[in-house]
Amino acid sequence: MIPVPSLEIRHEMAPLDEGLAGDVVGFLEHKGTPWIDDIHQRVQGNLMGAEDHYLVAFDRDLLAGHVWYCVAQSDPRLGIVGHVFIHPERRRQGIARALLASALSEFRARGGVIMQLFTSTPPSIPLYEQLGFENLFGQSSYHDQDWYMRYPVGSDKCVEKWLTTIPVTCRELQPEDLPRYCLLYNVERNLTLKDRAQQIGFGLEAELAFINAWQAIRQGRAACSVLDNGPTIVGAASLVAMEFPHQSHVGLFDFYVSSKASSYIPELVDHCLKTRHELGISKVFAMTVDPAKRSAMERIGFTWRAHLPGHYRVGREEHDGDLLELM
Repeated sequence: MIPVPSLEIRHEMAPLDEGLAGDVVGFLEHKGTPWIDDIHQRVQGNLMGAEDHYLVAFDRDLLAGHVWYCVAQSDPRLGIVGHVFIHPERRRQGIARALLASALSEFRARGGVIMQLFTSTPPSIPLYEQLGFENLFGQSSYHDQDWYMRYPVGSDKCVEKWLTTIPVTCRELQPEDLPRYCLLYNVERNLTLKDRAQQIGFGLEAELAFINAWQAIRQGRAACSVLDNGPTIVGAASLVAMEFPHQSHVGLFDFYVSSKASSYIPELVDHCLKTRHELGISKVFAMTVDPAKRSAMERIGFTWRAHLPGHYRVGREEHDGDLLELM
């Protein structure tokens, strides 16, 4: 590891000035869609309620490294850190470590308690562990191999306390909910009642689903309701209209609720499905993979319509699905 004596680390908050915003978007262009679209919105401060922080390292005039983290303006205790990227010519010089350490220091100083991190790069895991992250699990997902990590080690007791807090209220999903949304989908990772129709299971899938959902909401094609207990969200339900114009009257519904808040499922489902008329949706379908999720759908008014052999594929495994319709 060769130190960079001329390295300057800057901490900036969105909205970034035009020059730095352009540098960051260009630096992360390799992320591709939908990541780069989300990054573009965030550097401009367009996601209301989301507090986006940027740790950038400059070696003279060269943008040598970048780390981003996000919290909710209303509650900075839970965060998510990502987009860790170092210029190819400046790697193995301690820049990633310096940026992440600075990000965690800033996070704690602003009231941060738990930070989340996703990675699909195994060689980076030891660095994150050295900085105080706990490697909670790594599994194959539909798009890649994911690892979910949390800072600090031993955060389970705090997460458990947050999830069991009552009372719970129903509201619409907000841009600032990204860290809470990711926590919800990565606590009870072994349950089968997650949004498989939306390809949400664990790890990075939750972050991708949030980005895609928020884009659909901005386009007027979707609605998402959440159960908010104060520290975090303990349930989410979504209704998304089909993109093909001749199918835009058809919506796909799904939901996931923490086992600790299962009594609130009817309230959440009702809150979300009330939006179908303003979305122009007259037919509502759901797709499930496992019998438990199918039973949950049937209890809230869905009726089985068709069996879909091999409808889902995760890695090399194919899973049958069932199509249900709201009656």
